[in-house]
Amino acid sequence: MVVSRQPLELTWRNSELVDGDLVAAVTALKADPDVRGVLVPGSISVVQQLLAAGLVDELRLLVHPVAARKGRRLFDEGDAPYHLAVTATEVYPTGVIRVIYAPSGPPAAAGYDDVKDQVPDGR
Repeated sequence: MVVSRQPLELTWRNSELVDGDLVAAVTALKADPDVRGVLVPGSISVVQQLLAAGLVDELRLLVHPVAARKGRRLFDEGDAPYHLAVTATEVYPTGVIRVIYAPSGPPAAAGYDDVKDQVPDGR
């Protein structure tokens, strides 16, 4: 399926334009037992909508060792935080880090005494 704000003439094999509401279309795809997964390879606006709707099962990010300081942000200024847990990481020779997150519940309240044995001692 292809998501677009503009009309497109699709020439890719087995491609279909999402007709109507994106969230409804992805909800239907996720409910279909024949669909093994939905991959969004790089659309910030689509990912933002799916995050807000609670439809993201896994978020794969490549973190580059560059501070761009401008451009679109993946996480907008919404009201509710997205609680995520790291499920995997990989560091590439270029300094790029691949991080895979999955939605999780909010962290438990903890004070310093609860975590002091997990904090590096600075050596």
